[in-house]
Amino acid sequence: MSEINYIVDRLIIPVFSLDKDLTFNYINKKARDFFGYGSAEFIGKKIDEIPSSTLHQFADIYQQAMKEQQKVCLQHYYREEATWLEHHIYPSKDGLTACIIDITEKEKIREQEKINLSREIHDELGQQLTALLMDISALDKYQQNKDGYTQKKIDDITDLLNITVETVRKISTDLHPKVLDNLGLAAALEWQSREFEKRSGITVQFQCNMTNFVFPSNIATCLFRIYQESLTNIARHAEAQMVSAELEWKEDGIFLNITDNGKGFDTEMATLKGRYGLTGMKERALQVGGRCKVNSRPENGTSITVQIPKPSLI
Repeated sequence: MSEINYIVDRLIIPVFSLDKDLTFNYINKKARDFFGYGSAEFIGKKIDEIPSSTLHQFADIYQQAMKEQQKVCLQHYYREEATWLEHHIYPSKDGLTACIIDITEKEKIREQEKINLSREIHDELGQQLTALLMDISALDKYQQNKDGYTQKKIDDITDLLNITVETVRKISTDLHPKVLDNLGLAAALEWQSREFEKRSGITVQFQCNMTNFVFPSNIATCLFRIYQESLTNIARHAEAQMVSAELEWKEDGIFLNITDNGKGFDTEMATLKGRYGLTGMKERALQVGGRCKVNSRPENGTSITVQIPKPSLI
C-alpha cells in the first residue's frame, strides 16, 4: 500500500476512486465497511457491476461527471436508517475520486431552521400586516370629508399592503410548503393544479397511480417545487391551453411527467441564456439523486420528466 493510500485508508469517511472507464482502482476501509463488501468485490470492476443498488443507480451520474469534467454534489436519503448522505464526486482526465459524508444532523438542523423561519414570517409578520390593513380600513371608513389626494393615498397603501401580505405568504410557503405536511405530495400536486387553473385559465389534467406512499421530505419538496416552476413557466411563456401531468411509480423509481401543448422552445438556446429555470430544476433533482429531462421544440410543446430512482426512496 502506498503512503497516500495508507493515509486515506485511515480517514473516517468513505473514499474511493475509479479510472476513466468507471472501474474501481481504490476503496478505503471506511467505504468497504459502509458498503459491506471487501476490496475484492470492488477493485477491477465497473461501478454498475458492484452488488450495491445505490452505486448501480447512480452510475449515470458518475459517468456524466466524468464526461463533463465537472464536480457533482448530490444528496441521498436512506429512509430505513433515516440518514442523509452527501456524495462528492471529483473528476479528472484520468478518472474520478468520490467521498460520502453523513449530513443527517446538519439537514435536521437546516430543515428545522426553515420551519421556524417560515412560522415566524407567517405568524408574526403576517399578523402585523393584517393589523395594518385593519387600521387602514378603519381609517378609510371613519375619516370624514376625505379629499381626492387622501383617498388615493389610502387606496395605494391598501393595495401595497395586500401585495406585501401575498409576498409574505409566498416566502413562507417557499421556505416550507405547509401544503405538503397537510395533504401529502399527491394531494398537494392536485391542489396546485387546481390553483393554477384558477389563476391562469389553463386546463390541467393531473393523475396519480400511487396511494398511501410516504415520501421523504426532501423528495416531496423537490417534486413539488419542480412542478410549481414548470407551471409558472407554462403560464409565462408557453401560450398553452392544456397541461397533462402524472405522478407514477415504475420499476426503476418514481416519475413526475408534465406536458403542455404550447409553442415550445429551443432547449439548447434556453439553457445557454439561463431561461425558464431549467438549470434550477435539474439541480433540484440532482441534489436528491434524481434526474430532470426537458424535451421541447418550437411549435411542438414541452415535456418535463423527473425521475427519482429507488435508492433515494429507501
